[in-house]
Amino acid sequence: MDVFTVATAVTALSATVAIVVYLLLSHHLTTQSSSWPKTKQSLAYIQKVVPKKKKIQTPLNSLNDFIPVGEATAVHDVVQLFVRRGNEFSVYSIDWEQEVVVLIRPVDGADLKTHPFFREAQRRKAVEVLCVPLERLQDVASAVADEVAHVQEVFIFMTARCGSTLVTRLVEATSVAQAVCEDDVFSVIHMAVHRHRPINKAGLRLITAVTRFCQMKSLPLVF
Repeated sequence: MDVFTVATAVTALSATVAIVVYLLLSHHLTTQSSSWPKTKQSLAYIQKVVPKKKKIQTPLNSLNDFIPVGEATAVHDVVQLFVRRGNEFSVYSIDWEQEVVVLIRPVDGADLKTHPFFREAQRRKAVEVLCVPLERLQDVASAVADEVAHVQEVFIFMTARCGSTLVTRLVEATSVAQAVCEDDVFSVIHMAVHRHRPINKAGLRLITAVTRFCQMKSLPLVF
């Protein structure tokens, strides 16, 4: 067996081992999700949480990033909650099994912009999650529409290690706009579309409106 054949065999074996490890890890991460409901929720609810300590962060934000603590509290009037406390939350992800938008409330005094990646700051600082049924988003978006009517969002899609942190800081320096890097809820939506999960444009606009409201209220820049 020549050197080339040996090298090829070793490479193939290494790739196989890597695939097996990845599949085992993916299965392990998936099976750690039993502490959260797996059925559609008709009411919004607030749940205290503790972020999981992870050596490897899962590719997309999800409820499985957190350990629920105590009992969940049902929210019967989610619109009034947003009116009173919308500044405390930011949109984190979507749970397709529960059919809810997941928002997080960080520990008091936390500035999520101190970390270069918004999704990681959200995960590390979260002390509560608010889960809002997708079917209630229209009510929430309608209630906050006037407050965010003047806000225009711009999405910049960048690949690999491309200077996204620099772009974010550049936008922030203008004092007329705010920016966040890796607002992961849109990646969650993108992957859902990629997997052929039906998402209508109206629903996407509602999620964007709620995200816009939360960012305008919870992040430091005043428009």
